[in-house]
Amino acid sequence: MSKMTLRSLVEEVNDLPSIPVILQRVIDLTDDPDSTAQDINDVLSQDQSMTAKVLKLANSAYYGFPRRIPTVTDATILLGFQTIRSIVMAASMSDLLSRKLEGCALAQGELWKHSQSSAITARMLSLEARFPGAELAYMAALLHDIGKVVFPS
Repeated sequence: MSKMTLRSLVEEVNDLPSIPVILQRVIDLTDDPDSTAQDINDVLSQDQSMTAKVLKLANSAYYGFPRRIPTVTDATILLGFQTIRSIVMAASMSDLLSRKLEGCALAQGELWKHSQSSAITARMLSLEARFPGAELAYMAALLHDIGKVVFPS
């Protein structure tokens, strides 16, 4: 068996995952101080699956709202732009990070569970330490192992 080098690994990578269009549009909107919760709703409503994922995450026990959040607009108003951005990022990456990754000896769903656990922990530590970038910490932790998805099987 030959030793794997960085060069050989890069040469074996056939498909780098691209950022979904919906996610890119949400990132752009959350960076724009003139955008509104309705603008984010308009973008997410173009993808029924993404809307369902966002609402499922927004209504999870983690956020702990006493009542059900019925719309993306409501979720955006209640949770804020940066949290919605994090939720859309997580929802966009869930399928990619849930795959079985034989090259990393990870069963289906293991990378997703690890990434989500890391992200939630990073957010909680940031809030505890009063770090102003809790959602940035969440996204960084969520994606810290993203390179594993390109390892050959």
